[in-house]
Amino acid sequence: MEELPDIPDKLYFRIGEVSTLTGVKPSVLRYWESEFRTLRPTKSRTNQRLYTRADVEKVIKLKTLLYEKKFTIAGARRVLAKGYTQELNRLESETGAEAADGGNGTGQGAPENAAQKAGPELQKRVASLISEVQSIKKLLS
Repeated sequence: MEELPDIPDKLYFRIGEVSTLTGVKPSVLRYWESEFRTLRPTKSRTNQRLYTRADVEKVIKLKTLLYEKKFTIAGARRVLAKGYTQELNRLESETGAEAADGGNGTGQGAPENAAQKAGPELQKRVASLISEVQSIKKLLS
């Protein structure tokens, strides 16, 4: 897999910056937005795309899947859907069964409860993954 570039510590990146960081043309980034619902940068008041660090990491992952591993768009969608589900399961197991069930001893709690017991970084990551999994479910249904 391609080595991750040094991504500056910024809240948002414009499409040109993402293109430079990842080596993916802006037109390709816009196309990927139409094909992958999990890649949806917000837009500024001037209608410019604002990518987060997580978005940049997704672009790098997509580039690896599509260009290096030669996946089709549909194949990359399946890999990403599977990968995000596995990552969510891994994060839940790291926080422990008690956190995952909200302390009720059933082990059947929502991931949001696990995030409440975890640190702020893990909370953000779990919330992001939940959102992405929900987007993928909509895409696949």
